[in-house]
Amino acid sequence: MAENAKFALRHDHRGWNVIRHIPRPVFDPPNLDLLHTMQIGMLDNLQKSVFQFMKMYKLLDMYNEIWLCLPDYPGLTPKIKSYEEVSQWNG
Repeated sequence: MAENAKFALRHDHRGWNVIRHIPRPVFDPPNLDLLHTMQIGMLDNLQKSVFQFMKMYKLLDMYNEIWLCLPDYPGLTPKIKSYEEVSQWNG
């Protein structure tokens, strides 16, 4: 009973987890750093594939021109390089 009170204080629901078939807290968030790292890796692979496709069909120059024509976002530094020429996006 004291264990259920502990979960109630954390606003967790003690219930049956279908995946593991053992009683445990249902709310068990994943490690967000791991998910963020995985998403960056997947997006990097996707971006490389898209850029290879654009190079193959000679669309990359048009993409870079469109990139430079986009309006600047308030609070960020203005774009002076094409998308391909940027080597680092943060820090």
